[in-house]
Amino acid sequence: MIEARRVPRVDSVLFGIYLFLLLFGALNVYSASRSYAVSGTPLYVKQLAWSILSVGAFLIAARIQVQILHSLAYALYGLFIVLLVV
Repeated sequence: MIEARRVPRVDSVLFGIYLFLLLFGALNVYSASRSYAVSGTPLYVKQLAWSILSVGAFLIAARIQVQILHSLAYALYGLFIVLLVV
């Protein structure tokens, strides 16, 4: 019999706080930029688009096992240092 694959669960409290902060940030951008006459896409719409993308990245990152991150820690650290310099 094939064993069902266990899917790790995302911490609901952490995810709720994350969504609250995303919404709060979008409201701040909306409030700060609604008086400007900007041509094209409003800034709060861009903020919401990036927020939706970041939720996907959050869900993917939350599913990565700690052992994998631990084994890649030094390589990721070096990569991020290089990205900060460039």
